[in-house]
Amino acid sequence: MRQTGRFRDVKGVSDMNIANQPTEGLRDHTATAVISNPGHVTKINYWAVILAAFAAFVMSSLYYSHLLLGNVWRSVDPVAAAGLTPSPGKMLAEIVRTVVITLVIAHLLGLLGAADWKTALVLAVWLWFGFSALMWIGAIMWEKTPWQVAAIHSGDWLLKTMLIALILGVWRR
Repeated sequence: MRQTGRFRDVKGVSDMNIANQPTEGLRDHTATAVISNPGHVTKINYWAVILAAFAAFVMSSLYYSHLLLGNVWRSVDPVAAAGLTPSPGKMLAEIVRTVVITLVIAHLLGLLGAADWKTALVLAVWLWFGFSALMWIGAIMWEKTPWQVAAIHSGDWLLKTMLIALILGVWRR
């Protein structure tokens, strides 16, 4: 295996296109990521995972506080206004959920061979767009979720995902 661009590449994979035609002219402009590599052990910096998860939890807590978007959120979402103080069990569940999300992003960065924080941020934006943003669009379309509520929650996920990826991308080892 060798590094091309920002992602790990398998020798010969990007030398041919899907029609088995040489792509030498395009080689420097494409990156072929290896998603599955049997026997490959993804190295993860667990200290970075802990820091990133903690930072994301704190950032999200501030995001929904009265200091940032908490008042706006409660004004557009009556369900949120009803239960202002989460229980200790919900807080613990949210911390565990954030750690798991951070571990998943760390594994993806390792599997893709992301070499720097810029690549990590690109992955974060794609993850946010492909999952959070599109799920909230579905909630607006099918569940009649107010777009303001979706925008606030999706914005939290964008910031949270980018913060996690940035910390993991900077502190790789």
